[in-house]
Amino acid sequence: MVYNANGQRLLAEIDLDSIVFNYRQACRCAPGSLVCCVVKANAYGHGAVPVARALAAAGAKYFAVATPEEALQLRRHDLKQKILVMGPVGDGLAELLAQQDIAVTVASREAAKEYAAAALGQRIKIHIKLETGLARLGFPYESAIEEILSLAACPAFKIEGLFSHFSATDMEEENDFTYTQMARLLAVKEGLSRRGLHIPLLHCAGSAAIIAHPDTHGTMVRPGIMLFGCNPMGPHPLPLKPTLSLRARVAQVFKVKQGESVGYGRAWYAPRDTLIATISAGYGDGLQRILSGRLPVLIRGQEAKQVGRICMDMCMVDVTDIPGVLAGDTATIIGGDGERVITVEQVAEAAKTIPHEIFCNLSLRVPRLYYQNGQLAEEVNYLNLL
Repeated sequence: MVYNANGQRLLAEIDLDSIVFNYRQACRCAPGSLVCCVVKANAYGHGAVPVARALAAAGAKYFAVATPEEALQLRRHDLKQKILVMGPVGDGLAELLAQQDIAVTVASREAAKEYAAAALGQRIKIHIKLETGLARLGFPYESAIEEILSLAACPAFKIEGLFSHFSATDMEEENDFTYTQMARLLAVKEGLSRRGLHIPLLHCAGSAAIIAHPDTHGTMVRPGIMLFGCNPMGPHPLPLKPTLSLRARVAQVFKVKQGESVGYGRAWYAPRDTLIATISAGYGDGLQRILSGRLPVLIRGQEAKQVGRICMDMCMVDVTDIPGVLAGDTATIIGGDGERVITVEQVAEAAKTIPHEIFCNLSLRVPRLYYQNGQLAEEVNYLNLL
């Protein structure tokens, strides 16, 4: 990958080979299961279409998204693999999704009625979601069997999957609850089998369960954040590769005298004569304001500290101890520069959040550069597509 800002104010570099490597790690962890790659939220900010294309070329056969629009985006770009919409679907889109061979989630009797009425003669592939302990979406597991049998009798539906969602697989102290959730899912599956209904796909395991709970894999697993290089189990022997670097251009370098303030609200005062580099990245690009004063930045292979409040389009960095910093230099917010690396996990910890949010907050105005086989394969500027 090319570590420079390429003359742009800010860009994200995305390593498709690393995403494919991480996908293959998920396959190795769950050798008996179909691997459904979760590419919702623009593939966690990485870009759904380029990421899905790379995964499809590597052998991925199934994708999961959160919204019908995300599914239709993949179809518009000739992704022929199976797709599941895991979130609610407006009844006006049910027929179109059926026509595009996109499976939808049925999580309540009311949703089932809406989808069946909207299908207009189309047969819709469905995955039935159970509520087993996350308390978010799904048929209550205690009463689900009769509800599902009624869905199986509806000519509008072809039942392809039965699934749920774990709430705490990344917390070892909650292992008992994880297995309680799995037992609830399996009890419904077995109850349906006794009544003569056999559903092909059973899935509940996301990234943490794929890595740490192999006995929860079912017939399909759903890797999400692990595709993008983050291990939700923390330190773990499973190797994953980082997938995204975020780099900004130094817009200006200037001196601030001891005691002078920097930035909005005069939130930071120079403790000495200080050299400030203004870099072209702010909360309008996804750099949360909560990171103000907490964010490390790499410039010329050395670590500097962001100071003052992060602005919408810029932020300021103390580069007093880094010789020779000039306008036009590259500032690395996530990624490596020389021997130093700032990980997305470090940024997430500084923001008191999780890597998922750091990735998803990356604004559409940030161009994405896609690398494959060490070469620039594609550049996408989303604002040019709107």
